[in-house]
Amino acid sequence: MLSDEEKKSLKGILVLLSHQELQSLSQTVTNNMILPLTTEEAIDAILLHSPTPESLLLRKRISKNILFRYLHSKKVPIVPTDKRTMINKILQMWGCTVHDNESTPVPVPEQESEPKSDMKVCEVDELARQFTHWFYSMLNQHDVYHQDTQLGVEHFWKDCNMQLVLNSEMGCSKTEVQRSAADVVQLICATRTQHNLYFNPNLSHEGVQGKTEHHGLVMVLACGTLHQQDRCVGIFEQLFGLIRDPLACNNWKIKYTELNLTSNSAVTSLPTLAEGSLLKSIPSVPNSIQSA
Repeated sequence: MLSDEEKKSLKGILVLLSHQELQSLSQTVTNNMILPLTTEEAIDAILLHSPTPESLLLRKRISKNILFRYLHSKKVPIVPTDKRTMINKILQMWGCTVHDNESTPVPVPEQESEPKSDMKVCEVDELARQFTHWFYSMLNQHDVYHQDTQLGVEHFWKDCNMQLVLNSEMGCSKTEVQRSAADVVQLICATRTQHNLYFNPNLSHEGVQGKTEHHGLVMVLACGTLHQQDRCVGIFEQLFGLIRDPLACNNWKIKYTELNLTSNSAVTSLPTLAEGSLLKSIPSVPNSIQSA
C-alpha cells in the first residue's frame, strides 16, 4: 500500500497523462472492475490499487517520454536511455528503496480494453518482444552492484527445467537442469559471468517470435549476438516456456528454457531465427513441460 508521500509523488507523474490514458490505466490496475468518470477518480483508483511506486512506474502507460518529462520538470539531468534507468533515478530522488525482484514482474503487454480469452498473434509477438528485452537487460546486469534489478528464482517456476548447449572449436557440450529454479538461475548467471558475456538480442520480428500453446503456455524464441567488451564472439538462441502464476499476481514465470551458445568471431550482423536450430521447437511443447 502506498504511503501519502508516495501518492503525492506519483500524482506528479500521473497528471502528465491524458484523461483517456488515465482511464485506460485505471481499468488495467483494477482489472476492469472500475470505470472512472473523471480524471481525479482515475488517479485515485490507480493510487489506491497500486502496491508500490515501482509497480506503477513499470506500467506500459507510464512511458519513457512521461518519465523524462517528469524528470525534466524537476530539473534532474539524465540521458533518456532506458525506462529502468529513469525509474531508478526517480525512486532515488523520492528517497524510495528499489524493491526486490519479487516486486518486479516480467513485463507483459497490458490489455487496455476488455480482456480476451485468446491472445492475438500481435499480442503474443509483443509479449515475446517485451519479455526478451526484459530478460536480457536483467541478465546483462547480473552482478553485486545490481542486486535489486537482476534475475532471481522468483522469476522462474520452482520446478523449472533448462538445457544449455555450448558450441565451440573444442566441440559441443550439453548441461541439463531438472526441476530446480535455483539451479537454473545459477547455471544461466554462472555461464554469463564465467565467459564475461553480454547478450545483444535481435528485437526485430526476425529475431523474436512467440506462440501460444495449450493450458496457457506461451513459447518465446529469441536470438542475438554475444559480446566480450567491444568484441563480438558469437551468437545465441534461446527458447522459453512461460506460464502465468496465479499465486504471484498472475505474472508470467519461466517454466522451461533452452539456451544455445555458439562461438563465432566472424559474425557481421544480427542473426535471425530462420538461421538457427530452435525454430522447429516452437510447434511442439518440450517433453519436460508436458511431464512437469
